Amino acid sequence: MSDRAMMFCPTCRNLGGITGNPVLLSVELMRDMDMIRCSNGHTFPNYSELMAMDPVKIKLAPQDIRQPGDVKVEFWIDGQIYSKFKAKYPYQQNSTVQSILSLYCIDGDEPVIIDGIQAKKLRDRGYRSGQEILAGLDSSGELSNEIDGLKTEIKTLRGMLKQQLKDDDGE
Repeated sequence: MSDRAMMFCPTCRNLGGITGNPVLLSVELMRDMDMIRCSNGHTFPNYSELMAMDPVKIKLAPQDIRQPGDVKVEFWIDGQIYSKFKAKYPYQQNSTVQSILSLYCIDGDEPVIIDGIQAKKLRDRGYRSGQEILAGLDSSGELSNEIDGLKTEIKTLRGMLKQQLKDDDGE
């Protein structure tokens, strides 16, 4: 029994380009025990030689699979938003919508959602995740405490310096 090699036959694709036959462009390679072959009889016993021919690989398309407890719902959404969503997540629409809706249903406090201009500003500052944002806030708090400590130290040193200047003038 053969398994899919997840590549198109490079010989068939070359012939398809020359003859203009679109069927030849999508002939898949199959793996046998000792070689890789296509349904048109082209065989490739040496994997490295096949890879040197730069075969076009077949991309895997992830599929959303209905989970137990899932229900089908119908709702209205702006057409432009839906078009952008479908373009960005062509194969994971169900799981993406479920993830977004689960964010809104967190028990307890309201969710914190950052999008649009705020997200762009954070990305421009180098933040890519919530973890990085929290680390930045922690650093900012520590630096603020350090600045306050340094200001107190400067006031103390300023007072000592004034006292020293008075003592030097009084001599």
